[in-house]
Amino acid sequence: MFSSHPIRSRLVFAALTGLLVAAGFPGHHFPTLSLGWLLPLAFVPLFVCIYTLPIGTSLSGRRTGFAKISGVRRGVQAFLLCWIAGITMTSLAFYWITYPAILFGGIPKTFTYAGYGLYCLLAGLFFPAILSPFILNAVRGAKRGQRPLPILAMAITSTVFEIIAPRFFHWSLGSLMHSVPEINQISSVFGFSFISGIIIYTGALIAHSFTSQPRSPGRVFSTFASLIGIWGGLFGWGYWRIQSVSSELSAAPTTRIGFIQPNFTFAELSSNATRPTDAQQLSLQTLLNMSENLANKAAGDRKLDLIVWPESVAPSDFHWSKEQLDVTKTLTKRIGVPILAQAIEFDSLDLQKNGFRNATMYSNSFLVRPDGSRSASFRKWFPIPFGEMVPGEQYFPAWGDFVRNRVGNTSKVGIGTSYDALPYSPDFYVAPLICFDSILPSLPRQQARYGKASIFVNQANFVWMDTSNAGLEFAEIDRFRAIENGRSLLLASNTGPTIAFDPLGRALMNSTKIMGQDAGWVDMPVWTETTLYSRWGDSPLLIAGLVAAVALLIAANRGYRRIS
Repeated sequence: MFSSHPIRSRLVFAALTGLLVAAGFPGHHFPTLSLGWLLPLAFVPLFVCIYTLPIGTSLSGRRTGFAKISGVRRGVQAFLLCWIAGITMTSLAFYWITYPAILFGGIPKTFTYAGYGLYCLLAGLFFPAILSPFILNAVRGAKRGQRPLPILAMAITSTVFEIIAPRFFHWSLGSLMHSVPEINQISSVFGFSFISGIIIYTGALIAHSFTSQPRSPGRVFSTFASLIGIWGGLFGWGYWRIQSVSSELSAAPTTRIGFIQPNFTFAELSSNATRPTDAQQLSLQTLLNMSENLANKAAGDRKLDLIVWPESVAPSDFHWSKEQLDVTKTLTKRIGVPILAQAIEFDSLDLQKNGFRNATMYSNSFLVRPDGSRSASFRKWFPIPFGEMVPGEQYFPAWGDFVRNRVGNTSKVGIGTSYDALPYSPDFYVAPLICFDSILPSLPRQQARYGKASIFVNQANFVWMDTSNAGLEFAEIDRFRAIENGRSLLLASNTGPTIAFDPLGRALMNSTKIMGQDAGWVDMPVWTETTLYSRWGDSPLLIAGLVAAVALLIAANRGYRRIS
């Protein structure tokens, strides 16, 4: 029996779960293979290991009852199994974190890889954190005859833990099913974390059907039949939504958005930069020339409504340089197309007092319009940890200064508060999302519901991640932001990928080449219906989690079941 296997054998199966989860991540390097359809089965090995941890065994001789197996020991083993799964997944899916540390942070490879190992150990705790209800169930299982906790309640509680758990990169198990568009549509109602709950519930239920006593082929068959019904229902509803909304999108107006992917390398920032053959050094003139060529090329078919420059491609003094702004305004007037630019801004007094390294900067997006006006600035909401902020420095400012003075290219970016979209035409508003702003669902929700967003534009710069899968992982998060809020979204990146999604999360264009120069346009449907998720966010899941937590407390006090 599996329950007789030593803990070492179980660790292999736990690592298998980590591998299967990693395979769901998008990418072109093993094991990130976009195999999202594996996720419903990914947790089966881990849960089988947990369900079959040893329990009390019959005593021999004249004594009756069962030998006691420590619940703490059983819980520690369950924790360890979850941790190994998390470490395995993290080490395989987020290896790209080492790229910016080496290329731009100037950290030696030995220290980088050692630090990445430590990061994997810490980030691996995400799995035992969200799966803690199942660990608690394992503790209770040390007492033979103890009623198990209800699987559905544990899965819902785990889903809520996933929503609130801190992460460097705000992915979810549900987002890994990006390759199944019909399943993804439920995100427009409950968000992508709802899919996470179904994934966890599926893995736990299958594992339970294989390991529970008494086992029978009929029990396994009924389990699979019910799960096929659940997933089939989600698929069917998603298929219906795609057909229904597609007809509305075909009648909706479209806006033609041009993008510039200049592929600037920022050699002055890199300690060990790679040099793609078509890479360019940062140049405002390059941006202007590419923008004008693009506008002239599109004019023969249909005029562009907006041109988007990615994050970080404007010169560092663009925000306050009258000369650079004037030459850009001259271009927009000549081509008759506004430009969405992104640039940094310092408070002059703060800069003078604390210097470039420790002064607060703001990452802003704004429109330069053909009439010579400049829109209000949208300020970035979510700075990148250890790139644009140091976690915890709001409580310990000296800690932030300590890191910035020792790690290259670590800055201090202030936090924006406005969710108002920027009007780029009489009828349409663009909602900027500067890089990490699209990671958390809260800002796009507010932009769609309250900020008049017609479309989303995620301005990003993935030069820091070189040729890794990081940009592709960002793109899939953006896909869910589009579905959740029913808005078309353009991811415009300096070095690629650049890609656009319609309100159903369908790609409107092929992804551009990573680390390549490109320019083009995409016709994006403008659908301004408010989705249920935009209205209520994660509230239904959080309420369900509260109910599930109460159910678990009640179940935990039900005592023992009768043993026949």
